[in-house]
Amino acid sequence: MRAAYEQKESTLTGDLKIYLRNTGGKTLKATIHDNSYKTGTVTRTISPGHETSIVRHLKQSHGWYDFTVKSADSEPEARFTGRVETGKTSFTDPFMGGVF
Repeated sequence: MRAAYEQKESTLTGDLKIYLRNTGGKTLKATIHDNSYKTGTVTRTISPGHETSIVRHLKQSHGWYDFTVKSADSEPEARFTGRVETGKTSFTDPFMGGVF
């Protein structure tokens, strides 16, 4: 699993692109769950040897993210938190400010 800032041509969108790769020998079911910003839960089924990507749209949370990635077949889960840096003026974490 890896995450990268989403780009359209050479411009950062402010969203996060998450890549999930199945290096195992059987089909994998992976879930990405938003822990703080109410962007929902996404589940993907990934065939052996394949990769998929998911874009987390972060406009509502001003670029902040807090999500957990978990496979139905394994422990532990991985948690990622932070803010996408675009070079534009930033906004205080809305979760910390009680907006969410």
